[in-house]
Amino acid sequence: MLLISVVVYESIQRREYSGKLALKQGAALTVSATIGTLLFLVLDSLVIITVLDMMLMLLLQWVVKIRMPAIYAFPLLPFIFTHDVVLLLPLTTVFTCLFMFTAAVAYKKIESAIRPERVDVDISM
Repeated sequence: MLLISVVVYESIQRREYSGKLALKQGAALTVSATIGTLLFLVLDSLVIITVLDMMLMLLLQWVVKIRMPAIYAFPLLPFIFTHDVVLLLPLTTVFTCLFMFTAAVAYKKIESAIRPERVDVDISM
C-alpha cells in the first residue's frame, strides 16, 4: 500500500508524532477505503461514485480534523483493482495502517530518546 507508506513518511518527518495522530490517520484511511469500496460495489456510474467519494472525503477530513491528501486517493483505488482485490481493500488497509503507523510511532519514540534536544543560541548583539 504505497499511499500508506507516503503518509507514514510524511508523518515521521514531523517534529512530533503521537499515537493519537497515528490512530486518526489510520482510521481516516480505513474509512476512506471502506467508503470507496462500498460505493464502487453498490453504484454503477463511475462519475457518481467519484463525486460522492470526493464529497464524503471532504466531510471525513472535516470530521477527523486532519489534512491528508491521501484520503482522496483511497476511495478511487477500486477503479484500478480487480474485483477480488477490491473486496479485500478495507481489510488490507486496516492491517497495513496498524503495522505501519505503529512502526512510525515507535520510530519517533526511539528517535526522541536517542537524539538530544536542540538548544538554540542567540548570538546577536
